[in-house]
Amino acid sequence: MAVNEDEIVDIGVDGSLVEFYPGFEDEMREALRAIHGIGATGERRIRIGIAKDGSGVGAALIALVAAKMEMSQDYIGDLRSQLAQLGDVEEDLR
Repeated sequence: MAVNEDEIVDIGVDGSLVEFYPGFEDEMREALRAIHGIGATGERRIRIGIAKDGSGVGAALIALVAAKMEMSQDYIGDLRSQLAQLGDVEEDLR
């Protein structure tokens, strides 16, 4: 059964285990087929590729997501505000 290019999910994997272990991708695909909600149909949509320097790229992506989250919600400002309120309460108790 052919899969439409628009339905493909790309997964990049890093590491010599995936790259050099004979049959490892087949075992990964078998495990994906066994997961309820993915099954054989979902597994056929998955394209697995080797990602060179995956950990460095992953770290950069996480930093980007964290920066965008911080811009949309000022977590640091909220924390500072809460700490200031605690300091005010502590002063009042003295």
